[in-house]
Amino acid sequence: MTQVKGFTGTHTLKVDTKGRVSVPAAFRRILAEADSTYTDGGSAKFFLAYGAHLKDRLEIYTVEEFARRIEQINGMAAGRNKTFMQEVLLSSSDEMEVDKDGRTILPKAHREKLGLDSGELLFKGMGDHIVVWAKDTYEATRGAKVAQMAAELGDDFDIMQLVGG
Repeated sequence: MTQVKGFTGTHTLKVDTKGRVSVPAAFRRILAEADSTYTDGGSAKFFLAYGAHLKDRLEIYTVEEFARRIEQINGMAAGRNKTFMQEVLLSSSDEMEVDKDGRTILPKAHREKLGLDSGELLFKGMGDHIVVWAKDTYEATRGAKVAQMAAELGDDFDIMQLVGG
């Protein structure tokens, strides 16, 4: 079986009142592979972004991908755009880990951002990162927008045309 290096799929998971949530096994594998400090049976590190630009969702990045983004931001010319990126991405991200049991703990402030104390989360693979939504919020907002766009494109539209394929 071919190993895909990017995050794919949608997983529905429960978060408990203490903020514990399991991370999908396929996602854990990618997080571990991108963490140079990871050892078998240990904890895989990742970065959780929660900046204001994300509104009602969170984003998860591998250590490698987050380092790449830091390099991009550090390479920007000094000014308003660089400061904005530092504020909304770098200053609004936490280094976290998936424990040996495959779980992580979402801090209370992040659960509050999602409007969720306990309940169901969607972990959506987006290639180079994961987006985390409260399931109800996704269905009421983003899910409806995706369905609308698909309807506008029509049944015969080849979606790979959007990427030039």
